[in-house]
Amino acid sequence: MPRISRVPVAFLAIAMLLLPLARAENPLRSSVLTQLPESTLAVLKFSNLQATSRKLSNYATELGVAPFIPGATDPLATVQELLGIKAGLATDGELAFVLVDPAAVGSENMQNALMVLVPVTDYRAFIGNWPDARTEGNVTTFTFPNGGETAYASNWGSFAVLSPHPDVHSLKPAGFKPSAVTAKELEKDIVLLANVQNLRSKLQPLLADGRTQLGTTIEEELGREAPEMARFVPTIKLAVNRLIDVADSFLRDAESATVALHVVPEGLNVSITSEFAPDSYLGAYASSATNSTDTFTTGLPAGKYLLYGGMLWDPVHDLKLINDLAGPVLEELKKVGGPEAEAIQKFYNDFEACFSAMTGQRFGMLAPQGEIGNTAMMQAVSIYSGDAGKMKSSYFAMMEGQGELMSALGLGEQMKYVVNRDVKSIDGVAFDQVKAEIKFDANSPDAAQAEQMMKMLYGPEGMTFYVTAVGSDKVLQTFGLDDAMMSQALAAAKGNNDTLGVLPQVKLVANQLPARKSGVFYVALDEITTTALNVARQFGMGVNVQIQPDLPPLGASFATEGSALRVDVHAPTQLVSQLIAAGFQIGMQMGQGGPKRGGPGGL
Repeated sequence: MPRISRVPVAFLAIAMLLLPLARAENPLRSSVLTQLPESTLAVLKFSNLQATSRKLSNYATELGVAPFIPGATDPLATVQELLGIKAGLATDGELAFVLVDPAAVGSENMQNALMVLVPVTDYRAFIGNWPDARTEGNVTTFTFPNGGETAYASNWGSFAVLSPHPDVHSLKPAGFKPSAVTAKELEKDIVLLANVQNLRSKLQPLLADGRTQLGTTIEEELGREAPEMARFVPTIKLAVNRLIDVADSFLRDAESATVALHVVPEGLNVSITSEFAPDSYLGAYASSATNSTDTFTTGLPAGKYLLYGGMLWDPVHDLKLINDLAGPVLEELKKVGGPEAEAIQKFYNDFEACFSAMTGQRFGMLAPQGEIGNTAMMQAVSIYSGDAGKMKSSYFAMMEGQGELMSALGLGEQMKYVVNRDVKSIDGVAFDQVKAEIKFDANSPDAAQAEQMMKMLYGPEGMTFYVTAVGSDKVLQTFGLDDAMMSQALAAAKGNNDTLGVLPQVKLVANQLPARKSGVFYVALDEITTTALNVARQFGMGVNVQIQPDLPPLGASFATEGSALRVDVHAPTQLVSQLIAAGFQIGMQMGQGGPKRGGPGGL
């Protein structure tokens, strides 16, 4: 069995115990960046340690998990005791785990390229924490308590540098100068920073090798397993290469990327950013994108939702990105020709026409009401803004084109979409219908199960959409709703009401996300949990769990900032604590056998 070094494990223990760090005002907060070596690949950076400990303790208490986590009442003291640190530690300073290029220390082992920058008030007092510490030149050798293996330390400014490899200490501090957005992210509680400019030379060769291997696999496997598809091999290879080009473009254009966590009284904020060179392709795309202060919930009817939100769509800006990616593949497909190529090209043209007429979307997936089988589990409403006439006609053409495409690919006998005009009237407004016609093999047990599952998911009507124009600038689409709910959806879309955005629990989450964004999604985990339990109850697996109603949802937004792309997530403390409590209830009831049957009735 291979032997695992305990020194890196000890370093990792610090990270795990101090994970949710807090922001605090102190002069050392940003200075750790000045001590990073030129060969730095990645950094895990923590802020004020003492404030972190208090914040982590409070957060664990609010979630109700403190009694179950050893050391949660004072994480910093726990770590100090674990590592034998009693003197010399600057408890109000930053701490950083740093991964440097292994080649910079003459090694191929990533473990040897790890260093930890620990803030100190007195370096000599700090290394004096370990009785066996011995200093030769600028490097001190010691062992952690119960570690058993050698560790090395040296003094860089107001930091002690710890490493499992002695050659790390021959490196020199060069500092890292982040660009604007990255600098702001690095001020947060805990940040994982990827220095893409250094990682580029490491990862691009791996990407190139993967490209070659995938190309070879496609040629060999497709030619052997499906000879009739051999003529599409160049097109498929190009499509795969275009996807790999996306990753390559990121490595080529990005300067840095971060994942940041920030604990606030309302909960936990997570942000993911990628900052690109302003004059690069992706940098120019981010810089020219549109953000808005919109709530992205206007026009949606009142109700209990599992998921809801919306997004902006720029038909020029965003379609250019899609066309740049797909264009070469379509050109290659034209060389192949045949009914398959024509059907794919027609479908793409209809897609392009639809999205060139669109400027945004609002959507919501509602919590199902009623007994499963008699009502659809999947119930949704969408509002598309833009040129209603063009969106509607091109949408129908795209749906009908799916049937043509599937027929060209030899799947037309199994499923196709049929458009039926003016099949339903709601409050005097005619709705068109798009219905998926699926043929199931009457002699196949698997097909029978699949048909039953479809009815559970989509209700007695099956996979059926209803569509109507609302004025000249909106298209309303519903799915799985009864006539009463369709009436509410129509009224809300006409009135452009914002019944969701004004809810206190939604405002709480929205206030933690960037004010300007391109889109936002809200995930009502409480409603999802309640729905899942109610469905289980209808199948005789009921568990009696109480969840506080109208909890704030999990929120996620995407936006651009300068030449950076960003995703922000807010997890409310109130939501997380209630879900943890529900998990405890389920665990206790499952352990006791729980109730055998659920009560009668619907969701």
